[in-house]
Amino acid sequence: MQPPIYKRVVILAHSVKRHHWCVAGREIFFSKGTWSPGLWIRPVDPAHEGAITTGTIQLADGGTPQFLDIVDIPILEWAKDRNHPEDWVVDTAHRWQRHGVFPLAQLAALIDRPPNLWKG
Repeated sequence: MQPPIYKRVVILAHSVKRHHWCVAGREIFFSKGTWSPGLWIRPVDPAHEGAITTGTIQLADGGTPQFLDIVDIPILEWAKDRNHPEDWVVDTAHRWQRHGVFPLAQLAALIDRPPNLWKG
C-alpha cells in the first residue's frame, strides 16, 4: 500500500452520520501571509458507508477536529464518485494533525461564488 498524501483542510462541517462522523472543509494553501482555498474535501471511509469513526478523526493530541480547525488529513486516493467529487478515501492507519484555527478575518476567502449554482 502506498503512503498517504496529506490534505491541509479547514473544517467547515462536522456532524453525526450513522453513529459516526461526517467531516468536510476546504483544502487550503498558505502563501505570502494569506490563506487561499482549494477544493472541497470530505474524507470518507468505505468500510463505514462514507462515515468516519471517532478513532479515525481523533487527532494526535487526543482531541477531535472542531469547526475552523486547520487539520492535515491523511488521504489514500480520490473516491472516484462523480456525484460527490469532494469525497476522498481517508487513510485510517495515520492520525490527523491539528495546525491551529483558521483566522476569522480571512473567512470570506473561503466563500464559493459560482456563476450558476444550479447547472442543468
